[in-house]
Amino acid sequence: MLGGHAYYIFGETIWHGCDGNTVKRQSNTAAIVMDPARPLISAYLSLRSDGSVKAFVAPNDDETTTNLRLRATGGIVETSTGVGWMYYQKDEEDEEGGVRACGVAATMVSVRAATGEIEAYRGSGELLFGAEEPRVGSLSSIIEGDFIYSWGHLANAILLARVPKRKPWDRAGYSFWNGEGYVEDWRAAEPVLGDMAHGSVMKSGLFGAGKDWVFVGCSRGAADKVIMGAASSLEGPWELTVLCAVGGVGCIYPHQWGYNEAAGEVMVSWRENPTGGVVAARLKLEMGQPTFWKTVAINDCSDAIRQYLAPDGAEVADISRNHAVDITRQGRFVMQGFAAPEGVIPLHLRVEGVDEKSVDRAARLLYWQINLLSADERRHSGHMTGADGTQRRSGALRALRRVFGQE
Repeated sequence: MLGGHAYYIFGETIWHGCDGNTVKRQSNTAAIVMDPARPLISAYLSLRSDGSVKAFVAPNDDETTTNLRLRATGGIVETSTGVGWMYYQKDEEDEEGGVRACGVAATMVSVRAATGEIEAYRGSGELLFGAEEPRVGSLSSIIEGDFIYSWGHLANAILLARVPKRKPWDRAGYSFWNGEGYVEDWRAAEPVLGDMAHGSVMKSGLFGAGKDWVFVGCSRGAADKVIMGAASSLEGPWELTVLCAVGGVGCIYPHQWGYNEAAGEVMVSWRENPTGGVVAARLKLEMGQPTFWKTVAINDCSDAIRQYLAPDGAEVADISRNHAVDITRQGRFVMQGFAAPEGVIPLHLRVEGVDEKSVDRAARLLYWQINLLSADERRHSGHMTGADGTQRRSGALRALRRVFGQE
């Protein structure tokens, strides 16, 4: 996702003539999903006069195009509305069809608001990491807090790197997870995932509170099997399992915008071999322990209300205890008037429990508290505390709590 649009980024794209022979190749392309509710329909927007598709990450003027391969396999992270960054790998083919790795670089990506066309700006094309260094971002990248976190290949392992989200082009800003913390030298890094070929890491509520990070993809040793797992921390450890076998496929990726995770649905795409076609499926998970959840938006509330409804505060603790639900604060504050960057969910309270009615009652109570407190603020110029510094309640809020058996 970028600028509110959903895109597919493809690897090598091949055009065949009527006789079945190859007419043209492009090392990478991108297509827009016209309607996310219909994820199987996409269109190329960057077309040449001969009808072929322009490369998404294109060679610079001083680069030879005949043997150059530029591949972007880790997705885009949105650092501001309609603008993001993406890692790509630069390889060169020799005359015998062999591939020589050159390294990894980062490119800025933006969306043309009028057309939805997506463009990548390589600049000088200077490499961040060389051929013998980690392929940062080759598996997946996300934004969390003030950092871009990127999973990348090194031999048969996956390393995790991070860099301040405002300076992904700065090699000096990168550090690597070593099992205890982040260090500058990638040689001291410890693998966080096994030998995964493709896939993505995403923040999701699919596995409930405490398992916020989800991986979906495939390993080199089981490229035709959908592997899924979860972790409480983006550094791991990961609990992985084979979700299903699809046979004769590779390049397995999830698409978080294309499924209803509250219903246990996962949209996954893959490349079919040997045809090279790309297909997608909506997988339905059978949940072993039924849970229900609702979200209560607090991003646009005042600072005072957000503080009043802190999960460790007395008000929320009472609701949680009396309705037998878990209430956690998730997401990140997004300033009003600005769209949330890709992968960032605006600040909210997540209400989760095993009884649907209890979850619904707790969520409704939180919503009504927000409405009452907002009205109270307007009457009292935004003051949520008394003269002695203690939190105060309006008479309407006390009445509401009595209705729900809180007082």
